[in-house]
Order: sequence, then C-alpha cells, then structure tokens
Amino acid sequence: MRDMETPSDEVAAKIRDARKVLGLTMAELAERSGLSRNIVSDIENGRTGSGRKGRRAVTIDELVVISRALGCAPAALLPDRPAPDVIEAVATSTRPLAERVAELESELRSLRGGLRRLLAAGDDNAPPV
Repeated sequence: MRDMETPSDEVAAKIRDARKVLGLTMAELAERSGLSRNIVSDIENGRTGSGRKGRRAVTIDELVVISRALGCAPAALLPDRPAPDVIEAVATSTRPLAERVAELESELRSLRGGLRRLLAAGDDNAPPV
C-alpha cells in the first residue's frame, strides 16, 4: 500500500483495493451497500461531495455497510496503525495506572517483609512467605 497522508486516506484506499480485488465497480459496491455511487466515489476519493470544499471521511455507518458489502469486518478497513495522537492519548491514560501498580507492588513487598518478621518472632520454624 502506498504512503498515506491521513487515516481517512488509508481507509479510502483499503475500500478501493478491496472493491477492485472483488472485481466490483463503484456502482456495484453502491448497490450492494445501499449507498449512492456518488457517496462511494466521494469516500474512495476523499471528496466532501455536495459542492463543499475539503476532505471527506467515511462515517461509521458507511464503514459498516461497505464492509458488509465487501464481505469483511469493518476493522479490516481501518488503518493498520493508530495515529500518533491516539498513541499519546493511550499512553497518557495508562501512565497513572502503571504508577499505581508500582505503588501497590512496593506496598506488597513491605507487607511481606513485615509478615516475615512477625512470623519469625513468633516461630523460628515458620515457613517462608
């Protein structure tokens, strides 16, 4: 697959590639999906349609009906890698969790040490903890 400018470009290319592999025209994909041929064309070519300027991203509803028409899961048409801002958002949201896990592991080690001392003080033959 060629270099993509945006995730929407990659989705559009995957839809176009899947359609061509199946030997379907845009009109046939439109008929199978229940979308108009113009919408399929706009999605594949990144146009907004209706004379508006700018790029057009496929909606979730369109992605689902197109994937059904192509016989694949919607996820198969999504970008292979998350966008960098998504990666950062995930990393940021998991950082506090990782810090809390480290704190709990430290507390657990401390509790084990205290338990060992208590057991050792009460019974010299206590099993290891």
